Amino acid sequence: MRQALVVLILIAGLFASPANADPMTAGQLMTRCANLDLSKSSEIKLRSTGIGDALDAGKCWGHIEAYVDLASTELPNSPHPLGACPPYQNNISFPELANMFLQYAKSHPADLPKPAAVIMAKILADVFPCKKP
Repeated sequence: MRQALVVLILIAGLFASPANADPMTAGQLMTRCANLDLSKSSEIKLRSTGIGDALDAGKCWGHIEAYVDLASTELPNSPHPLGACPPYQNNISFPELANMFLQYAKSHPADLPKPAAVIMAKILADVFPCKKP
């Protein structure tokens, strides 16, 4: 089993793009998220069975989940690092989050060259503003 996992990781590495020091843009994240069928709020499917498409879809999922995790975390001296307060305890599904991003990206093409983190922070702050004390 362990050997099969190592072989799978090596094969996946052949299809992965080289590491880039530049942040992922909203356009790049949009392209990766396009590999997911998010038409049902409770179900996620791949549009293609290609390994590269599956890796891209996973990168979409990972990036969006990371932004929501960061937005949901309260840090000392900075209660809400992204200026957003999304609901806790799985009150929002990944397809809903991904669709929020895709709808924004499609309706704001001028923002596609901007870092995806900046765009996700804006979306989350607009949709889930923190209550003022």
